[in-house]
Amino acid sequence: MNHIQLRVTKVARTIADLENATDVSGNHIGEAIQYRSLDREGWLG
Repeated sequence: MNHIQLRVTKVARTIADLENATDVSGNHIGEAIQYRSLDREGWLG
């Protein structure tokens, strides 16, 4: 697993934990990817 995949997986797990989900779903991964793209672009665009 490369650095980006690991980072997205950790964020997705955190999102799932906040929703009290036992498993990480595709929605969690999608949300984590969105946060990752915000992080790369900067929060203010």
